[in-house]
Amino acid sequence: MTVSNLWSITYQTDHLEQQVYEARAARFFHYSISNMLGLIYGALLISLVLYIEDTSKKLIIGHFVITAIIALIVFALSLYVKNSHLSGHTLQRMLLIRIFFGCCIGFMYGVACFLLPAQNLETGIAFLVLIYIASVSVAIFQ
Repeated sequence: MTVSNLWSITYQTDHLEQQVYEARAARFFHYSISNMLGLIYGALLISLVLYIEDTSKKLIIGHFVITAIIALIVFALSLYVKNSHLSGHTLQRMLLIRIFFGCCIGFMYGVACFLLPAQNLETGIAFLVLIYIASVSVAIFQ
């Protein structure tokens, strides 16, 4: 296996590399299952910070609901892949879908900074950064 294949999300042609690819994908989806609850909890904390900083309740609810729905989609997709033991190009497509939804969750976390009202902006951003760091740390070290 070369270094370029190590980071590749394309399905490999060699039998041994296919096995490594499938094992890496299985671990990736396994971690996705356990990380989604932490990401929903992080979205709840973000909502709390937005509420404390007097953001519109409609924006807070919308942000939390969208983030939670995306996290639940990732959870369901990961469970599906784990239970169906996919391989080949189907597994590659599921990885791409999972990466897309992971980027959507990251986008929703990033959007929260722009939902803060103008007064006390620095305080709100400081709390959001702390939540982001804690969420990523929990996801990594879980």
